[in-house]
Amino acid sequence: MGDITTTWVKVKRPEEEGNPLIRWMMIRIGVKPAILVNGLFIQLLVALMVAVVLQADQGEQRFFVFVGSFLALDSAAIAHYNWTGHSNWFTRLSFTILNWIGNLFKKKLRG
Repeated sequence: MGDITTTWVKVKRPEEEGNPLIRWMMIRIGVKPAILVNGLFIQLLVALMVAVVLQADQGEQRFFVFVGSFLALDSAAIAHYNWTGHSNWFTRLSFTILNWIGNLFKKKLRG
């Protein structure tokens, strides 16, 4: 949730958002509503993943712990970037992946 909090405090215009999907949403519904929708989506996703993990076998649970740890690290790195404006290798990797996803999303909207 650190990245949501720092986005709420630091991002005032859609152009300042690094995530192309959230930037698109900010343009459509506004900056603060898009941040709230994103935060709610993340909370619902976490709740769903917890429910899935509780039903999973031990191997699947290890996979979810690995993925969850990666996402927590990503969230912390993005929060650091939002607050300081300084990127590191992890935030650069995150933005590369997000831009790739954003380009796929744009292609689907056009075609």
